[in-house]
Amino acid sequence: MLDELTETLRRKFGVAPRDIPFLKAYRERAELVAPAKLEQPVCRDPDDDMVLATAVAAKAHCILSGDEDLLVLKSFAGIMILSPRAFVDATDRPGNDART
Repeated sequence: MLDELTETLRRKFGVAPRDIPFLKAYRERAELVAPAKLEQPVCRDPDDDMVLATAVAAKAHCILSGDEDLLVLKSFAGIMILSPRAFVDATDRPGNDART
């Protein structure tokens, strides 16, 4: 998933991964987990089940994605699925805690 993030940022913003300081910091701080086993397919795009399985294994609170196949779910196993814009909008209000 780190490689997919790198490629997506390169493709969407046209910059080399080495020019994105966020990626270096993310790789240094990310905790790698093995994806959980899902009981059955969930997404209309089967490749996105890996995102859900990884979020479950990591005990994530939220998935940030621009992928419509994930966003249409709104949540999975108690994990919110938000676009980056929706996340910023939800957490950029006084009194909001980005961890909730």
